[in-house]
Amino acid sequence: HDGISLMDLSGVMLFVNARKAEMVGADSADVLIGNNAFNLLTPESRAFVESQMPIMMEQGFVENLQAEVLRFDGTTFSAEFNINILNDSHGNPTYIMDTMRDITERKNAINSIEQSERKYRELSELLPQVVWEADMNARFTYSNKMGLELFGYTQDELNNGISILDVIIPEDRERAVSNIKDLLFNNIVNADAEYTGLRKDGTTFPIEIYTSVILSQNHPVGFRGITIDVSERKEAQRALRESEEKYRTLMENLNEVIMMVDNDDRVQFVNHKFTEKLGYSYDEIIGKIGYEVLLSEEDKIKIINANKVRLDKVISQYEATFISKSGERIEFLISGAPIINNKGVTVGSIGALMDITERKKAEKALHESQQLFEILALMAPVGIFRTTSSGYTTYVNPKWTELSGLTIEEAQGDG
Repeated sequence: HDGISLMDLSGVMLFVNARKAEMVGADSADVLIGNNAFNLLTPESRAFVESQMPIMMEQGFVENLQAEVLRFDGTTFSAEFNINILNDSHGNPTYIMDTMRDITERKNAINSIEQSERKYRELSELLPQVVWEADMNARFTYSNKMGLELFGYTQDELNNGISILDVIIPEDRERAVSNIKDLLFNNIVNADAEYTGLRKDGTTFPIEIYTSVILSQNHPVGFRGITIDVSERKEAQRALRESEEKYRTLMENLNEVIMMVDNDDRVQFVNHKFTEKLGYSYDEIIGKIGYEVLLSEEDKIKIINANKVRLDKVISQYEATFISKSGERIEFLISGAPIINNKGVTVGSIGALMDITERKKAEKALHESQQLFEILALMAPVGIFRTTSSGYTTYVNPKWTELSGLTIEEAQGDG
């Protein structure tokens, strides 16, 4: 595949193989015989090659010399030359022999790689995360601007040698080494990517590191990764935990029973008051369809319908009878509201249940007492009336109307 030519010390070609003639677009090798090989080079390349001649003559050869070659049609291509000086029997330089290889595809590939590398570096400089590369000794060979700023190092310090382990607290380094070994030898990408980062000034902060192996001809030559500062996320998670803990503490200390169900009426949460009132443990009720376990038959439809309208974000209040684990019937006044996620979608219901069993009993007793009073008053042989503190008559029995001569309508009121 290589073009070969033999020339005298001035560059005049004495022999040319067919491949070289083909490469430069000559009709045959004979066309090139007697011509100067330097004329096949672009002016810039000719000047460069001629400048290398003293070195060639001194050491007797030159390898991998690259130059731009002119074809007969005026186009050019990139070539790589290996040139040897041939000596006569007395050791005097006599001929020059060169082999020429077309490296256009190789140079195009290299240019493409360089362009890709340049785009990669330009993109990495724009990212808000740390992008880095390291050699097989885990020493950084590249970091984008964000990495230098985040950890407090300069480019010169990076060039002088900073290890991946230098930016992790000592307590995490053994685990980091183990994870790198798993990645390198077992192709295990560790989910355990959280570490505590260590800045140059000694301050620390939470980070996540995601790493891959850089391969060249299927052999590992280094590591490439992304490091993410997760301080804000960790702070948000901490604030969320605190908020949830406050919310849960509030729910657990309310005097009302609290229940949360999803849109399928499966119980998602109950507070301590629930277990106290109804006797079911947390594990016994979570995940169950609430109305199937807790409600009397006559109230099941009432709850089902209430939860259906909750999908339309309707708040409602109603009464229902629950059956405790021991079989006791408990009357509740339920205030129900929809649970709406951050996308505005109803994902369930929350209910505050007030035990009104005693109130219902008192109301029943009062009603029965009033009924008994009315029966006794109707049968009484004496006149009975009832007035307010201001003298307004609210009730008279039949005997009173008989004795007074007034009708019930005439007796009631201010009269």
